[in-house]
Amino acid sequence: MEDLRTQKTRKAIEQATIELIEEKGFSKVRINEIAQKAIVNRNTIYLHYQSKEDIVVSILEHHFSFERILMVAGKLLKTKMSREELRKSYYELLEAMEKDIYLFRVVITDPNLNGYVGSVNNKIKELAFRSMGRDPSNRTVIEYIVSGTFGVIVRWIIYANETIEKIADELTELTYANMKMLKR
Repeated sequence: MEDLRTQKTRKAIEQATIELIEEKGFSKVRINEIAQKAIVNRNTIYLHYQSKEDIVVSILEHHFSFERILMVAGKLLKTKMSREELRKSYYELLEAMEKDIYLFRVVITDPNLNGYVGSVNNKIKELAFRSMGRDPSNRTVIEYIVSGTFGVIVRWIIYANETIEKIADELTELTYANMKMLKR
């Protein structure tokens, strides 16, 4: 557990980063500016983070818990949900993501953060494989569901031209149709 001073420092750095990204855009933000806005020494930032990309990843993991994504994915795979329950789960996930959509857009579009997106995708696939007992006949279906879901969500985040309701419906249909092919 971090001590209170460390927590306050990290919070100040993350808040300064968010404000600067909103103001200038991710690519124009410099570590020196973050330090100045957070009222910390530049070296203090490097004590807690390796790069500005690392700060953004930390923000996403604190503001929008990676565990929540895994929880929803696990719930979808472990239980037989009705179409409406599935839609509601997707709607809640998208609604939570919408609050930090600009940060997700930064993560998805910045080439330095591609590894993070791939890591999340792989962790969800691994959870799915574990949940389904690693039955080889399920592998293709799981790959399709996870990749398709990621594709739809990424499109929504980047273009932001569709409502949460429409995306939740699209994800529900994609998932529901393919969940029937899984061997449980």
